[in-house]
Amino acid sequence: MRNLIATICLTLVVLLGSAVGAFALQECLSTYNKTTWTNCVGSTILPEGTTPVNTGDHYQGAWINGKPEGQGVLTGKKSGNFKYVGEFKRGGAHGTGTFTAPDGYKYVGEWKDDKQHGQGTTTFAVSVIEAFGTVEPVF
Repeated sequence: MRNLIATICLTLVVLLGSAVGAFALQECLSTYNKTTWTNCVGSTILPEGTTPVNTGDHYQGAWINGKPEGQGVLTGKKSGNFKYVGEFKRGGAHGTGTFTAPDGYKYVGEWKDDKQHGQGTTTFAVSVIEAFGTVEPVF
């Protein structure tokens, strides 16, 4: 009986593993095209209209209907040297992700409509802590 259960479990793992691979997105065709970049993975400098505020920044990840959607990495080119790694929806950060700024600021948590929203953890640079001192929690 144990061998039968082990065989069934192994078969399920193999089948699920191959099914997940079958759903991988294809590479987006050549250069960015709002019409054709859908259900694909690609990398480009964001043109006007693809995101709420990040036109000119670099995005690498999944695309649907010409906008970042799903998992991706947004790196500041025009808007500064920041990096956001996480989920996107309709061109903006939405879901869970990590935002890191060059000054040491870091936010790891939930996003909605391209804004920090919900649960998350913020880390400040040492220089900010030195300037303002440590903050005691209030209970």
